[in-house]
Amino acid sequence: MYQRTSKDSHLDTVWYEMDMLEFSYKEFTQKTRPPHSPESNLFIEGFLLHYRNLIQFFSGSEERHKRYKGNDISTFDPKVWAGRDFRADEIAAIKDPGKNLDNKYSNKISNLLQHCTKKRVNPLQGWEMENMHCEIEPIMDAFAKMFPREIRVCAWAEGESASTATVVVYKNEF
Repeated sequence: MYQRTSKDSHLDTVWYEMDMLEFSYKEFTQKTRPPHSPESNLFIEGFLLHYRNLIQFFSGSEERHKRYKGNDISTFDPKVWAGRDFRADEIAAIKDPGKNLDNKYSNKISNLLQHCTKKRVNPLQGWEMENMHCEIEPIMDAFAKMFPREIRVCAWAEGESASTATVVVYKNEF
């Protein structure tokens, strides 16, 4: 059986999305591949999928929250994943710019990627991935500073006094 990386919290889910966005972007932009190859398409689609997931999370759409009966995690209800409400500076740095990107890209990505639609044929959609990445990067940076990733490291000693200890490290980058 295959499965994706396990997540211990809803916050881990957001970090997973940011990691996958960054991986897809770097793989696509840093390696030369034949245009329109399955590998290139895979990284473009991976980028778009995780981009859409993140902008929908950051935007915290009340309409989307109601449509999915509160099943989605987002900035609409940060208590679910952050354990508290947003402060004004967090709304300005994360939620407001997330709304702008959600309005700009979410439906476009969904129509051309999420499922088979007539819009997938003509006109062929081009994606300015570098520009899109530049637009979302400040939001991800702000998120990383406000909600650091918790990494658990298990260390052990050998010999007669063998024991283990769990150390928690907070990493503020993706």
